[in-house]
Amino acid sequence: MAKVFAEDAVYTDPLVSVRGWEGLDATIAAVQAQFGGLVLSLGGAVDAHHSVARFTWHLGPEGAEPVVIGFSR
Repeated sequence: MAKVFAEDAVYTDPLVSVRGWEGLDATIAAVQAQFGGLVLSLGGAVDAHHSVARFTWHLGPEGAEPVVIGFSR
């Protein structure tokens, strides 16, 4: 987590808003539990500017075409 996020990093989407490694870790664990058997992967390059990152993600079976493609920032 420390390699990717600042200790006070913020993640917000329509379902959750968290700050810090503990909140991020709990959110990731909840998503993994909800979509067991599926893998989240980065869909392309991350665009970062002024402390905001945006990216496309894929959700699907490992090594197969994604069943869902999303966008987050």
